[in-house]
Amino acid sequence: MKRLLAAVTLIAFFISIIPNSYAAITPGSKCAKVGTTSTFAGKKYTCIKSGKKLVWNKGVKIAKPTPAPTPAPTPVPTTILKGSFKNPYNLGDTFKVNDFTLTITSIESDVTTLVCAAIKDIYRPELCTLTRDSNYEWVAAVDPTKSDRYVRWQIAARNDSNDIHSLSSAINVRMTDSKGALLSSGFHYILYPNLINWDNELIPGGTINSYVYFQQAKSANLAPLLLVIQSSNYFDSSTTIYVANR
Repeated sequence: MKRLLAAVTLIAFFISIIPNSYAAITPGSKCAKVGTTSTFAGKKYTCIKSGKKLVWNKGVKIAKPTPAPTPAPTPVPTTILKGSFKNPYNLGDTFKVNDFTLTITSIESDVTTLVCAAIKDIYRPELCTLTRDSNYEWVAAVDPTKSDRYVRWQIAARNDSNDIHSLSSAINVRMTDSKGALLSSGFHYILYPNLINWDNELIPGGTINSYVYFQQAKSANLAPLLLVIQSSNYFDSSTTIYVANR
């Protein structure tokens, strides 16, 4: 019997020391001291005197804290490198490749007549005919049976190095067709130096206007064409410049 009484006493002691914030509270139930507060089920209760009794009031609802809005991440603008395929240079823009500063100044849609008129020897371009006149001199003319034409790009170049260089030793130039295939230049500078002016050597600071020619169908549109310029250094695969016809 004594053991049972001791156990009940111990349980009552622990119940008495449980904080009010953990005890179930109902409005009007007995409390111990005026001004005491306790939180239960989302409300804050205060012990008040009602008549001769000390009871819990009706309680005040505790407002839930509003979480601070998470700021939206600021988008980082994506910079597309100028001269890349998605952001090509335009006619008139200036850029560097190896030791040269280059400007693609113009594109001409059909220079076949000019090309054929410049032919003075047996090395006949594909779109030209070559015959002998009465003095046994070579006479070149546009071949009317051909459905292609020669397109010409003009390149202004300046040698920025401290050495003598030529464009032919510094860069390779190709052109895309309307479907994106790469076309090599129509002429070799050794066979047609008067047309291309590509192999002339330049002293430091020297400038030159050179040309590249490409064979294209007469029915093709010039609008989607791109000039593709790469370093002639086989160990430099990173340098690829695109220039749009606009």
